[in-house]
Amino acid sequence: MFIQKSYKENSYLVFNHPVSGKRTKITTKKLEKILFEYFTTRPEESNLNLERFKKEVVSYAKTNFSKNNASLYLHSMEKLIQVFGNLSIDQITAKHFETYKEKRLEEVKPTSVNIELRCLKAIFNLGVKWEYLGKNPAKDVKQFSIPQTEPSVLTSSDISRINSFLPPQIQDIVSFAFLTGCRISEILNLQIQDIDLKNLILVIRNTKTFKTKSGKIRRIPISGKLEELLRRIIFPENNILSLPESYLFSNRNGQIYDRNFISRHFKKALRAGGYDEKFHFHSLRHSFVTNLVKSGVNLNYIKLLAGHADIKTTEGYIHLHLEDLREAVNRL
Repeated sequence: MFIQKSYKENSYLVFNHPVSGKRTKITTKKLEKILFEYFTTRPEESNLNLERFKKEVVSYAKTNFSKNNASLYLHSMEKLIQVFGNLSIDQITAKHFETYKEKRLEEVKPTSVNIELRCLKAIFNLGVKWEYLGKNPAKDVKQFSIPQTEPSVLTSSDISRINSFLPPQIQDIVSFAFLTGCRISEILNLQIQDIDLKNLILVIRNTKTFKTKSGKIRRIPISGKLEELLRRIIFPENNILSLPESYLFSNRNGQIYDRNFISRHFKKALRAGGYDEKFHFHSLRHSFVTNLVKSGVNLNYIKLLAGHADIKTTEGYIHLHLEDLREAVNRL
């Protein structure tokens, strides 16, 4: 294949025809026309399939989000690929997400499907942000409507009863969660250096191995009951002070507890105490926020204490009980 220039100042592309094998030539002007029509009329195709998109998304999530959120991003993408295969991302439509909802509902509860769907909406927003997509196909896909249930709130007497079925170390974790409203991942990653007993401040911060859900540092005032608990943990009877980088709660080897290990023990204690199956470890955080609301604490203060990114999340913890309503009408 070569370019040949004629005496009339026309240029030709000379090549062997792929079918006949004969030497063929066409003018470079005709070649320009053929190439122009090819590249302007062929359908656009995306080189980015779901598998490649997943890798980019997971890499981004690991850098910018907590370990749990990054795991959720990976899980949601894997389930999407499991349902539809390795499609190009620009082939995904709103109808695909409706089908996804139906398929996943065969395996998990509506609440779990909603969590995955919210995650996928955020993932495809990244696709728009990175200019892989013109719009988010999941944007207007509706979540399942979840019927309202009775709030799962625990009291201090409940905590005493539940702790009676738990070993001492896990009792302390449960009490700490009830007094601070911290998430289980925040509790298990807390180090001695994050506790300022002089100024009575607890710091929930990011480390090399842990990121807070919002990515922000949170400071929580230490109450009298919490101070008592912390001093007993940090300054045991043998008066040996733990190293600053030591975890507040750790196993015999000084390693961080597995969150599922704690959750299983707590659930076992709940069942032993005859509590409803709706209760779980996160109910301790729910109870902290709800009890503050019932005590009349300003919602903006509660938002800061709980580490909510949006006040609407805090408002979602508000539950009016019959006795609250009775007190209200008796004021008339």
